[in-house]
Amino acid sequence: MGIAKELLEIINEWAREAHGGRKTVHTSSSSSSPGKVYNTIEYQDGTMSCDCPGWTHARGGQRHCKHIAKFGGKSIAA
Repeated sequence: MGIAKELLEIINEWAREAHGGRKTVHTSSSSSSPGKVYNTIEYQDGTMSCDCPGWTHARGGQRHCKHIAKFGGKSIAA
């Protein structure tokens, strides 16, 4: 398992604990990489996270991406 995948698993575990557990998983096809699918997770408290590069590589401030906007959610804080 690569370091990026390990870090994503750590972030997702923290988010599940901090935001009341997973409620729904939405999927979106990538607009730039045919066949690639991103998972946007909605938590019990209404916040969301995503496994796309725009969300996972965000620095400082609020993480957000077009997939979270598509589903009308609010992103978890960085």
